[in-house]
Amino acid sequence: MLRRRYEPRAARSAVAVAFLLALMPFPGSAQEEYSIAPVPGWVTILQPPEGPTEAGSGRPGEEADTELILVSVQDRAGGPDTESYVRLRYRVRGAGAVQEDSQVEIAFNPAYQELVLHSAAVHRGGRSLPQLSPDRVQVYDEESRLSSYVVDGRKTAVIFMEDVRVGDVIDYSYTIRGANPVFGGHYSREFLLGTSGRVGRLHARLLWEREGDPRIRLHRTDQEPTVRRAGGTTEYVWDLRDTEPVVWERSTPAWYRASPAVQISDFGSWSRVAAWGRRLFDVDTDLPDELVRLATELQESESEPLARAEAALRFTQDEIRYLAVALGENSHRPYPPSLVLDRRYGDCKDKSLLLVTLLRAMGIEAHPALVSTVYREHVADFDPSAGVFDHVVVVIRMDGEEYWVDPTRLLDREPLEPGVSPYGAALVLAEGTGDLARMPRPELVEPERDIVTRLDIGLPGEETTMSVETTYRRGSAVGIREFFQNTPRDEITRGYVEYYADLYPGIASAGTVDMRDDQEGNEVVVTERYRIEDFWYDPQGDDELVAELYPMEVASSLPSGVSGRRSMPLALDHPVWIRSVTEARLEDGWAIDPEEVTVDVPGSFFQYSAQVTDDVLRLSHEYRSRADHVPPEAAIEHQRGLERMSSQIGFTITPPGPISEQVAYGVLLFVILLVAAGIEGGRRLLSRG
Repeated sequence: MLRRRYEPRAARSAVAVAFLLALMPFPGSAQEEYSIAPVPGWVTILQPPEGPTEAGSGRPGEEADTELILVSVQDRAGGPDTESYVRLRYRVRGAGAVQEDSQVEIAFNPAYQELVLHSAAVHRGGRSLPQLSPDRVQVYDEESRLSSYVVDGRKTAVIFMEDVRVGDVIDYSYTIRGANPVFGGHYSREFLLGTSGRVGRLHARLLWEREGDPRIRLHRTDQEPTVRRAGGTTEYVWDLRDTEPVVWERSTPAWYRASPAVQISDFGSWSRVAAWGRRLFDVDTDLPDELVRLATELQESESEPLARAEAALRFTQDEIRYLAVALGENSHRPYPPSLVLDRRYGDCKDKSLLLVTLLRAMGIEAHPALVSTVYREHVADFDPSAGVFDHVVVVIRMDGEEYWVDPTRLLDREPLEPGVSPYGAALVLAEGTGDLARMPRPELVEPERDIVTRLDIGLPGEETTMSVETTYRRGSAVGIREFFQNTPRDEITRGYVEYYADLYPGIASAGTVDMRDDQEGNEVVVTERYRIEDFWYDPQGDDELVAELYPMEVASSLPSGVSGRRSMPLALDHPVWIRSVTEARLEDGWAIDPEEVTVDVPGSFFQYSAQVTDDVLRLSHEYRSRADHVPPEAAIEHQRGLERMSSQIGFTITPPGPISEQVAYGVLLFVILLVAAGIEGGRRLLSRG
């Protein structure tokens, strides 16, 4: 498992965001879990800012629950070792802040980190109330990530601050010493120069005691450092006062970096990062017997090289379960393939090295490749660094083509397709790699989900029957296949009934949900059957009966509505292609004119049609994403298009009378959308894996 870097969101408390200013504290070995000692001599001790920030926000009308007074992050890079000092000073201005921010939590990994606590105090009315003593410090194992099948040995030191009251100022500092030897002495860091709250004084400092200069890259800031040189030491300082808060807009892509930041790295080039990675993923040509036997079995199972590669991929995906035991250097260094095979578990890097080893044993060229599941192709916006990657895949080179494969995708039956990958860019760990490799994203040639709903509608008081047939392809097939394999069929059936119950309260299952899996074509077909009592209902209590035809899956796939102008891109799920066809049979037929609507806006495409053939009304709804985001300047156009899409989703009908009336509706649409939003989460969890 490679570590993922995160940027703050406005929903986090101000203190939680301030922790992120320290970023990933640099790790080394520790005799004990923590110690208490004075601030080291290399640290610059700062005075808190005076004036309105210390007493309040200093801005009329601004009343942040927690007020950040001082944030200081200082690094010392000397020889192979690194020390990182952090000091936070903040005021808790409300009861919520007292509850959330009176407990100091510091994450560290004792396998390669040494935590030194310096100070912790509560300041009130000119008095300082010391809080740092061994009886108030507890260290807990941080294995909450086990639910994600990750064990990395991290712990959390907690300082329990006592007698904290509204208006108090909390001040504490600590240092984390050492460096994970897996990085080979390289230094890589990003200092954030802004948070979601205003900061009275924000201070970042690097004391560089190594040969040469690190590369410094500014992001969304023009704040150059103050540089001082003395002997063999260079000091870089960013010292900001009363910083403006970073306002995150809703539905911003994960890869978008809104905070002003400074990236510092001594790698210098992607070729040096690749060289570092190759040393970790060295493939042993002298294989143990069990690996030789497995490679031979896989080779003899197929006659064509591509089919052999696919067989090896399926083995690592399905026979080696995902579990990341990322202890010590194994945060980035894979375990030996023979051990992974013996354990039958591993994470992305373990599975990738095993697959590469098997492929090479069969005479097939293959290499590990580093990617980012967050930044994807936007890793190119960073200076070369190992820290921007959080995942490992494999590239197979055969007959002049490159096949990008992910050994962690359980039950993936997608045929190998040359040249495409969802990750956008990769650093291939092969000799001669000098830059990032472009990975074009796969283009959908047909919907990933095709839904056909058939209703035989009875008259008021009669039963209505409904069947739903959903065809899943590509990634959707993988998810639903895993879901059906891991969930009892009767539980699935109950969940599907509950999904429709808010729309049709009288619904009941007419049989167990059926699933047909074409693994060779990577296509799964799920069939559901229902009986519906009281299909018609009286919403106003005036004896005027109505019923709804509503493509719930399409409605839930439409982008979330975000109104107003934007300065940041709008995130879209991509690629998405879903088509829903509803065929409703009514014995007395329909009185409705054909209709067709197309909405084509930046990032999204939607099409709706209604037509009648004999006694069957056929409604078709189709949504397809065009990109993973909408640029800010096109957000309003996209929002207006989304409103047009939503207005075509719901369809209300009335029972046959002297003149049967069926009308598309817009006014009731938003009520139904709210209902669907409430029930969609359950079905998506159940039916989409």
